[in-house]
Amino acid sequence: MHDYTEFDGQLLVLIGGGISGLPQLTQQLQTLAAQFCKGSRINSPGRVVDRRLQALRRAKKITYLRTGWTLPDKF
Repeated sequence: MHDYTEFDGQLLVLIGGGISGLPQLTQQLQTLAAQFCKGSRINSPGRVVDRRLQALRRAKKITYLRTGWTLPDKF
């Protein structure tokens, strides 16, 4: 089991800073996401980012609007 605390924190900082698209988030977190791919069934850093975005959405820490991902207090 991985500890995604640091990764999720970076995602929240980027989303709060206005970066809201999956390609841009994946580009910014490429190195950090690649660490979770080693020894895992997930072989794409983009997939790691997508899974963490969905986990944060389910936890109601972020939401998705037509313009992209955003923090709940920003919409």
